[in-house]
Amino acid sequence: MIDLEAFRTRWINERPNYEKLVSEVRHIIDQETKQRGIICSISGRPKEIGSFLNKIILKNYTSWEQITDKAGVRIVVTYAFSTTEVEEIIWENFTVHYYDNKAQNIEADRLGYQGIHFDISMKVGEFVGMPCEIQLQTRAQNLWSDISHPYYKPPIPVPPAIMRRVNRLEVLMELFDKEVSECYNDMMMADGYEEAYMLSRLEKNFYKLTARDYDKDLSLWIVSQLKLLYAPSDQKTYDRIIDTFVAQKEAILTRIFTNYYTDSRCNPLLFQPESLLIFERLECDRFRLTEEWSKILPIELLVSFADIWGVSIPSEIW
Repeated sequence: MIDLEAFRTRWINERPNYEKLVSEVRHIIDQETKQRGIICSISGRPKEIGSFLNKIILKNYTSWEQITDKAGVRIVVTYAFSTTEVEEIIWENFTVHYYDNKAQNIEADRLGYQGIHFDISMKVGEFVGMPCEIQLQTRAQNLWSDISHPYYKPPIPVPPAIMRRVNRLEVLMELFDKEVSECYNDMMMADGYEEAYMLSRLEKNFYKLTARDYDKDLSLWIVSQLKLLYAPSDQKTYDRIIDTFVAQKEAILTRIFTNYYTDSRCNPLLFQPESLLIFERLECDRFRLTEEWSKILPIELLVSFADIWGVSIPSEIW
């Protein structure tokens, strides 16, 4: 016999600790994904009391230890190729008790939900031993999981004609994820999209340093105007130039973005990814940067960047 009142009382008492656990898990994942420049959304919470009790009734749980999904975190990535890196983060930072890649368990002639699930606990700290579920999905998988429940857990079998339509939607979901990732990679390598590729490298490093929204149209325009500051040979190794610069100057850049984070009077371009390009050129070729800048933007903005970086702008040029 299920003692629901005992479960209710214990969950009321323990739920605040699981709120702290979820907050800690989210914090770790947030920090690690930012360090790798992975753009994703992270949400989570412990089960509400009603939902907790309903799960016990549905599963006929009789012991506390049977309930492994007391709390859950969901990670939604934009591109399917990001899932591998996020998986690595989870394996490195948590104790994994259960792993289920749904796509690997689907037979070749079958379709189905393709997210990745983990049952984890903390490796160290006050929450060691407390279980938490992590779901890793793409945006398409996340959408499908929200709307597909009636098709896979119906009270009676779904009619074949309807199920065929559902299967078509699943195929579209798979194709969407595959095409989005491949189109993104191909576009970044295509002729004429140099500034888009350059911005993608800036964005990845910018996100490591400060996760702020920015005006992408403005960024693309500025990068397109300044890309010729790099010689053709440098453009081929542009990602290495920016990655190396950010790695060498990370402490300085972090301090700048932290100090100016809430300063409404700061340079309006500071919290744009192209600020990294500007700082890199100030460090390596500020004379040519000043010449090109004066043709497209107010010189006062570049002077502001120079002041922040601690260098001077050659006034004779402008």
